[in-house]
Amino acid sequence: MGVLLADVGIMRPATPPPEFNLEDAVSSINRIKELAPESLCLTHFGPADEGTNPQGVEETCDAAIDALHRWAEWVRAARRDSHDLEKIAENVQRQAEASMSVDVVSPEAITRMEQTTSYWMNTWGYMRYFDKLEKSA
Repeated sequence: MGVLLADVGIMRPATPPPEFNLEDAVSSINRIKELAPESLCLTHFGPADEGTNPQGVEETCDAAIDALHRWAEWVRAARRDSHDLEKIAENVQRQAEASMSVDVVSPEAITRMEQTTSYWMNTWGYMRYFDKLEKSA
């Protein structure tokens, strides 16, 4: 589903290599929505309906899908200029941090989010995914 720190309240994708697949991830999340569970308890890190920005099942699923697509777009856009993982991860980090309001998310919370799911690792998952798509085309 992704990473959600209860005291931060922002969903981030968890897309580590080697086998991240965007379509499969979105499909899995949509399947969870179809099952209509009463609540979600995320592996990373706990109940979605608690904390700073509590959300129900559908809202949490939608936030996870939105985060997956948003990060995919950031990686795609950066790949137009470079295929260097470091450069692309730095670009994704800038985009992600720009999308978070500093009024809502403190620098300390951003640091903790990075410690739980790194920009570099998540970007690498997308890079391998896009590389595989290009090779199969």
